[in-house]
Amino acid sequence: MTKKSKCSVIFICCILTLLFTARLGRAEGPFFYMGDGKIVLGRGYKGKIKTIQFRDQNGTYLTTGLKAINDLYGTPWNQPEARMSLRLIELLDYLEDNFKGKNVRIISGYRSPTYNQRLRDKGKLAASSSLHIDAEATDIVMGGVASSRLNDFLRPQECCGVGYYHGKTIHIDTGPPRFWDETSSGTEKKEPPQNEHITIKTKSDRYRTGDPIGIKFSRITDFPVGVSKKAELICSDGNRLQKKKLGLKFEPTVKSTSGGCMALKNRRESRTIYADAPSKMAKSACRIHMTFCEPMTEKMPPFVESNPVVISR
Repeated sequence: MTKKSKCSVIFICCILTLLFTARLGRAEGPFFYMGDGKIVLGRGYKGKIKTIQFRDQNGTYLTTGLKAINDLYGTPWNQPEARMSLRLIELLDYLEDNFKGKNVRIISGYRSPTYNQRLRDKGKLAASSSLHIDAEATDIVMGGVASSRLNDFLRPQECCGVGYYHGKTIHIDTGPPRFWDETSSGTEKKEPPQNEHITIKTKSDRYRTGDPIGIKFSRITDFPVGVSKKAELICSDGNRLQKKKLGLKFEPTVKSTSGGCMALKNRRESRTIYADAPSKMAKSACRIHMTFCEPMTEKMPPFVESNPVVISR
């Protein structure tokens, strides 16, 4: 890691506690942004609207509700690693509750790589590394709420990726916080991305000490991807910076390369990685630091860091 990169990591970790002070005061569900567990949802501008409860009062996710949401979103329920991101579902519910919207309509949901490329070939605003492919993005309209209002609300939240095209719909994804419109989307680029925008996300925002931390890669455009077996947990408890080693657990199908890296061959293998949270530590705001190794593409970054997570006893 370069000196500049180290300084960046330290700076980010030191301000994490400040950034999430308000959120930590909320009822502690698995995500920083959550609604009441019930969402009014439809597919397309004229599709039937359904009221779907996907989480009960005890915080348990309900299979029937989640399956109904995935059916509307268009993901294959029989492939657990391909299902719609829980983080995205909760984010939509959070928005609906905040605005007391009449409903949320999914205008563009899951896209297979083939369908996404077809959109690009037609000149549509579809990125080659679109998070729609990873079931972590959607274009929506909210009944009674203009897309401009949603955009204005989301921009300071630093919660997600937001594409505002000055029309009826707004794009929302669970990627790193970033914002764009029809003039700055970058979707017109034809050069192969070669994993240039590869990211990792934890499967929740909050964990207890000793819990398994679920990790998944997104925006992979070229397989295989080489990942070091060891990762780091970089944390701040508000007073000091801590670095803890994490041993990663991969699917049994993932094999080591000659250089000792783990070669992820497909999307399923890249979305079913786990690491155990340290068994003893004070309540801390953390990020997971993972390093790439062979095989790599020319455009891949040397490492990636996850979204912020909070680990507590």
